[in-house]
Amino acid sequence: MNIRKLVDYTEMYAGIDALMVSELSQMELYCGIGRVVSERPEKGAAVAAAEYLQEKYPDASGFSPRNLRRMRELYRTYKNDPILLDEVMKIGWTQNVVILESNLELEVQSWYIRACRQFGWSKQELLKQINDKAHETVQLSDDRDNMETKVNTSTSKLCERLVGYFFTSKFLKYMEYLRHWRRRCLSPPLGQLSTPVGICLYTRSILLCST
Repeated sequence: MNIRKLVDYTEMYAGIDALMVSELSQMELYCGIGRVVSERPEKGAAVAAAEYLQEKYPDASGFSPRNLRRMRELYRTYKNDPILLDEVMKIGWTQNVVILESNLELEVQSWYIRACRQFGWSKQELLKQINDKAHETVQLSDDRDNMETKVNTSTSKLCERLVGYFFTSKFLKYMEYLRHWRRRCLSPPLGQLSTPVGICLYTRSILLCST
């Protein structure tokens, strides 16, 4: 008959409680629990954590001993690669489990994590793609290009909003106020107010002068 050795898990339980009351996404919560459990050297830590969660939070689902082991393994697998860990947070738990248990090299796992983000694969589609070795034939878009596109798009939208504001009656009235202060305090070079950037810089100088 096996008798479980008594272990003080008070610190682990406190860490779990802190995560459970935080407003975290599912993946952030699962990764956090995986981190807390992985800090314990005891072989039975995952089972103890699962039992504690089921008793303390009976309405919460997904905390079987098997899932707690997966959470621990997920954290241990990706903890040394912050960029990849961030990618992991952006796909679903089910897809992460499929990739984690696919017996693939870390680099290939990374490919399927990014592919799930790009194509939105379901569990079944992901299993099919892994079986077909999609990473050997499918080309993913460059994340750096995507990031640059997002930045450029955000900049364009900001410029559109600024230009739209420059032609409102409220802004024109504000410009009259600026001209008043310019005559009293400042004399900007010719053309300084001919561009949005110049207007912004001049406005800042006026406000500093008026305080």
